[in-house]
Amino acid sequence: MICGNCGQKNSNDAKYCFCCGNELKNKKNHKKIIVVISVIIICFAAIAAVLAFTVTDTKGSNAEGDNVNEETDFKETQELVGFEAPAFNSIYASSMLSNQGQNTYYPENIKDGNMKTAWIEGSSGNGEGQWLEMTAESRQHISGFRIVNGYSKDKDIYVSNARVKELELIFNNGESEIINLKDEYAVYQDFELESPQDTASVKFKIVSVYAGLKYEDTCISEVEVY
Repeated sequence: MICGNCGQKNSNDAKYCFCCGNELKNKKNHKKIIVVISVIIICFAAIAAVLAFTVTDTKGSNAEGDNVNEETDFKETQELVGFEAPAFNSIYASSMLSNQGQNTYYPENIKDGNMKTAWIEGSSGNGEGQWLEMTAESRQHISGFRIVNGYSKDKDIYVSNARVKELELIFNNGESEIINLKDEYAVYQDFELESPQDTASVKFKIVSVYAGLKYEDTCISEVEVY
């Protein structure tokens, strides 16, 4: 072992230099200590880096900016797929014209996808105050609806019977909205609600009509809600 003070060579097990008395240090052990300390420092640095990344990632998921992205993604998804289509499983009517031969005028006709069938009210007069009502077992989200006005079996039948002019929509939360229909044959008319509704029922009440050339019966061929 070489003395770091005077350069004298000593035996490997000597603790002090026999020439100058300087305390001798084992370089191998010193190197081992340095290596161990270096490894410990590297490990702590690695652990600190992992912890820093985890904290940053956690904060990022709760940060306002990321929340905005999540909301934006949700809104974009809604725009692409929309809300689940409302499902009304029952339809009722205040009245119905009696069936004639093979011609039926059930309220369910407004949901059969066939313009040549229709619900026809059966009251005396032109049908003002008569209504259809769709109901569901749970609340459904409604933002609008489509309607085929009148009895669109053919143009002559259409003008012979009355058609809806003003229609009141009544929801089970007590809110309502009145819309104006055009006198158009075999055409889907689209309406967006002023205020989208979450409701278990929607009633379509006839407020006023376009008079028929031969009959007072008011007809509706199709209704679709969305």
